[in-house]
Amino acid sequence: MQIIAGLLVVLCIAGVAFYLLQHKTPRLQPAPNTRRSEIEREFARVFSMTSALFAGRGLG
Repeated sequence: MQIIAGLLVVLCIAGVAFYLLQHKTPRLQPAPNTRRSEIEREFARVFSMTSALFAGRGLG
């Protein structure tokens, strides 16, 4: 009985490992410098708007 339980555990672990290897997410490619600067400008714009919003409510 212990042999069957051990084999079942090993098969479950192998199945999970196989599933994870098959469904591995691709690595994200870094954005080019021109695109990154656009993202940084957009983030700064949104951050300044939200900061002003919170400062106006006395939360910042």
